Amino acid sequence: MLTFDWIDNGSILASSKYGLGVERIRLEESSSTNVGRQHYSRGATIRPGLNGTVVASGTGLFHVGKDGIHAFESTPELSEMALLGLCVTKGGNGTVIIPDHGLVRTTDDLTAEWQNSDGPDSKPVDASGHPANDKAVVLYENGEVWFWSQGAPLAFQRKLDNATFHSHIAWSPDGTMLAAGVKNRLVIWEPAKPDEEFKFDWRSGPGGEHAAWSPDSKFIATSSVEGIRVYSLATGEESALLKGQTHYSNYGIVWSPDGRRIAAQTDSAIRLWETKNWTSSLVIPVNPAFAGCTPLAWHPSGRSLLLASADGACREYDAATGRCLSSFLLLAANRFAAVTPTGELQQSTGLTEELVVVVETADGQRVLTAPEWLKLQ
Repeated sequence: MLTFDWIDNGSILASSKYGLGVERIRLEESSSTNVGRQHYSRGATIRPGLNGTVVASGTGLFHVGKDGIHAFESTPELSEMALLGLCVTKGGNGTVIIPDHGLVRTTDDLTAEWQNSDGPDSKPVDASGHPANDKAVVLYENGEVWFWSQGAPLAFQRKLDNATFHSHIAWSPDGTMLAAGVKNRLVIWEPAKPDEEFKFDWRSGPGGEHAAWSPDSKFIATSSVEGIRVYSLATGEESALLKGQTHYSNYGIVWSPDGRRIAAQTDSAIRLWETKNWTSSLVIPVNPAFAGCTPLAWHPSGRSLLLASADGACREYDAATGRCLSSFLLLAANRFAAVTPTGELQQSTGLTEELVVVVETADGQRVLTAPEWLKLQ
């Protein structure tokens, strides 16, 4: 699994398949910086915060800011944890939730404080930070939803039926509602009223375990075998069924920062729709051999999309034309390469002796090592 997120307008953080570390990639410079090595885990989790970006990997927590990359101070409890994921709240001190054996709060001086370790006897499957304050919600595999806040014990919120390891939970961008995708069902409720019936309850059909909010909190999208379903909170009804994306396990549904477009990714294409009239506006073909990987993200400016593939590559696509702008190969923490759409090698770290180039000559195809190819340039 390739995990990544944008950390500013020109850089991303990414981990390679079965990663041995995390790379900070500066796209325009085609340069990279290693964040750290990690032992086996489901992959690094990367979340942007107010004062920088936080990375959880198998060996610890890292903070990426304007002044560089720093490791959080480790504690005995923290070193024993399998850091399988986290979310960063938007509150004052960059709170980090690590849903494994407990919850950790990190502070601005890059220390980690262990707290709130007593939770449900179940495996956490997803977490979401509140968009405005120091609060987070954690969904467990048994369907229990718990609240976390600094200095307070975990607080039970409610129970959801049929939760699975693939279920999602997400705060609305305005912070007033929670949505969860659980076993072909999308539910929304007001956290201030946990005992009331769901505000919305949609049966989206097989594959509907994703919750993608529009930036204005007025719409929410989920996947299904028939396409991407978009629901309106104003009417309580389905507003659109976006055809063309029918791969039911698709979790790559993302709204553009301005909310004017929505993109989704399957094994063979990225498709974009205009939200003004819900019409398809662009199809970006991708290699169907990249099956099994779904991360997709908009550039903060909305000018491009970044796609992670199961072949260990991140590719940036122009959101207006669909043209591939660049490719970044992440084969391990210390094995990295940047390649232009025309095949020009921009940068290579740890791969020079392993890369080969196939060239067409009058005598047929010839395989060259990277040093041999560079001598011909």
